[in-house]
Amino acid sequence: MMKTKRLPYLSFICLIFLCFGCETESTVDVSQDRIYVAYGALWDEAQDLTIINVTFSLGNYNGTRLELAEGAAISFNGDAVPYTSLGYYELKLTGFVQTGTFEYIDLNGNVFQNDISIVPIAFAAGTPTVIDRSKSHEIRWDGQAVGTGQSSVVATVVPSNLGETKLFSQTAEGATSVMLTPDVLGQIANEQKGLLVLERIEAMDAMDATEAGGLVTARYRPNALDIDID
Repeated sequence: MMKTKRLPYLSFICLIFLCFGCETESTVDVSQDRIYVAYGALWDEAQDLTIINVTFSLGNYNGTRLELAEGAAISFNGDAVPYTSLGYYELKLTGFVQTGTFEYIDLNGNVFQNDISIVPIAFAAGTPTVIDRSKSHEIRWDGQAVGTGQSSVVATVVPSNLGETKLFSQTAEGATSVMLTPDVLGQIANEQKGLLVLERIEAMDAMDATEAGGLVTARYRPNALDIDID
């Protein structure tokens, strides 16, 4: 049976966000052609939310984070995406919003529109909920096989001790499962309770972008499974 346990995994995600610096500059201080835009949409079944996020940075994804100056704007399906104190833009929408369009208007009045589509995924029947650290475990899913380009499925084992979290990624085109391997599982020190998290990621270069470029990333995360790590 699939169950939802939100707090441990969400706390883990929050810790990841806190690892990023929040130092930003204003887009009024840079050439508009040098603004790189990363667009994202995540469906999180546990929260019943589609989370829209947009990050502006100088030159490339790892460049200095930018905050839009007055006169520039970012929206998703016509709704403004608000700025957060963490240095990116985020909009939370109730329910599953599978498709949509981002619209970014820079200070020169240029309009950039990029579409996004989230591909669903779910744990297959019979997914193991007892994870023996000394063995391999095949995690199959219901949904499309891994696609071309920057397509992947990630299975994450999240122990009660969050510092021992392990990620397993499948990027091979046509694959329909991801393997949990003992060489990595064995790094989890003790038997404990945990969660098995599944996420599908589809990424592509932004079709309508500045000279610096951009990225569009769609993610689908079904409810996590309660597991015993033995």
